Amino acid sequence: MQLPMFCLYVFKSFSNVLSLVVILVVSLLFLDFMKRRKKWDHYPPGPPSIPFVGNILQVDFSNIHIYFRELTKQYGDVFSLQYFWQNVVVLNGFEVMKEALMHKSEDIADRPRFPLFESLGISGNAKGISLAHYGRAWQEQRRFSLTTLRDFGMGKKSLEARVSEEAEFLCNEFQSQKGKSFDPHFIVNTAVSNIISSIVFGDRFEYNNEKFNKLLRVFEDALKAESGFLAQVVTAIPCLRHIPGLPQKVFQPQVHMVSYVSDMISEQRNTWDPGFTRHFIDAFLLEMEKVSCSNLLCPFRIILLKVVVLTVNVIPPPMLFILLPPVLW
Repeated sequence: MQLPMFCLYVFKSFSNVLSLVVILVVSLLFLDFMKRRKKWDHYPPGPPSIPFVGNILQVDFSNIHIYFRELTKQYGDVFSLQYFWQNVVVLNGFEVMKEALMHKSEDIADRPRFPLFESLGISGNAKGISLAHYGRAWQEQRRFSLTTLRDFGMGKKSLEARVSEEAEFLCNEFQSQKGKSFDPHFIVNTAVSNIISSIVFGDRFEYNNEKFNKLLRVFEDALKAESGFLAQVVTAIPCLRHIPGLPQKVFQPQVHMVSYVSDMISEQRNTWDPGFTRHFIDAFLLEMEKVSCSNLLCPFRIILLKVVVLTVNVIPPPMLFILLPPVLW
């Protein structure tokens, strides 16, 4: 008699727990639906999302350009994704990018929060260029950076001499390979970065300079980590950055990048003479004294970002094309 009563008690307990689980799941699904319903109304079409996590498990972050290309075939050049409860609009194609950047630039000028960089101390309330919110402070920072870079030759004929000089060093480095096959990516990376370094630091670095080469490698690793799965999860769920040691452990390349850049800036600061401006960093240090600002990491980072991502990735394909027989041109 006791055994059937015990079984009945267990069954009722299980039923109560199961009922609570069902109620909890239904409530969470309803909350998820209500939280995202209004956002969906004005967003472009996109792939169906999973409750709570959105599309983040569907995205191939290792080949994200290929994944996006496949989505354009189904949803067009403008589509939306969802990372947890955060909406993301993806733009593809020349005409779409031209319209967005030239005709609707103010609509896309602002930047979202980057918990990753806030945990590393180079975002949040910092007045940078690439990570700061769009506003007066950002406009003044951008105006100063562009004016200073132009003063040191950017966009002028005076920069041609530096480019020609570095091109000669690049050709010599290619010849030093003695006809063996090699990957030119990192050599080209160093060459282009040297042109920018001549503006930022006032000098170039040798191709075998271990410190500079390590900085470029760390910077590339940091860029890959920023677009990786874990970085997107922390961006979508900012509270995760408060887990002790998680940001530093997961985003080790960014920690190394900040450390290297800080050391290089400190070296320039130690030899800085306010009465003589040698390069971009000196000009920025002087401006920092005027406005009581302490953030030189962000402007320096965005300059290298343009070098590594925009310039370096554009040069190798034409080089490969030049290697083809002239009859195929």
